[in-house]
Amino acid sequence: MDSPRDTRVPDDWPTACEVGVAGNGILDFPHVNHAARAVTTTFHACSRYRRTADDDQKEAPVNGSLPATPHPATDVLDHGWLAGQLELARRYYGQAPGRVLGTVWWYSASSVLVGQPLHGLLAGSPVDPSLDAVILRILPDGRFLDAWSNRPLDGGLPEFGRRLHDALEAAVRAVAAVSGARQPALWAVATDSIASRLLQAGQADGDVQRAVQLAAELAEAVGGELPTPRFARVGPHLVVRRASCCLIDRTPRGTTCAACPGQHPEERERRIRELLG
Repeated sequence: MDSPRDTRVPDDWPTACEVGVAGNGILDFPHVNHAARAVTTTFHACSRYRRTADDDQKEAPVNGSLPATPHPATDVLDHGWLAGQLELARRYYGQAPGRVLGTVWWYSASSVLVGQPLHGLLAGSPVDPSLDAVILRILPDGRFLDAWSNRPLDGGLPEFGRRLHDALEAAVRAVAAVSGARQPALWAVATDSIASRLLQAGQADGDVQRAVQLAAELAEAVGGELPTPRFARVGPHLVVRRASCCLIDRTPRGTTCAACPGQHPEERERRIRELLG
């Protein structure tokens, strides 16, 4: 049985901005997901994160001492490779059930996989989101740096949605098979990654409304098991109304995200307001 959720925050845990937030005052949000830190630092944003003695090395800027290795995204379908990635996640986040580590890993992986293709789609220059078109860059400790596709895509939103569905469906099946996580839960994680990335891209491009509209249109184009992305206003801030739990609070190194859907709505709104100011 999973341990109860712990929303207490020790004084020595650092904070960062909330995942899936676009609005005034979140000027450094893109750097939480990109730049000199690996994408799994998004978990610093959705919870508070216990520092250990080796965190300075793990969270050092990406440079010559922390080389990122390119991997074809089709590696995600290799059960042996994926098991190795989950073992790296276990070393990084601590001992946890396989379904927890699989969900935590997928929360980061799905965000990376969809990020650049979604920004291109919003900008009117779509690229192919198929796994065989995407390259992942991964650090030695298993954290993702980024991903990209250089294959232009014709066919508009319907074709983009079809290919994204095929990519997500194959990846979800593989992660579920290796980790024991439930496929519907992994699809919910994917829709939150889509919502967060489009909201981030809309903020960067100055067209958040278009990004929110595109999220709904894309979910319809993807179809199948993908829930419709949801957004909500919390004060002046537009945030993702999450459909998924990343389960980071079920590892030894994380607590419940401010936006976690497992909380009472009033508690969730209170924590988001407190976080965003």
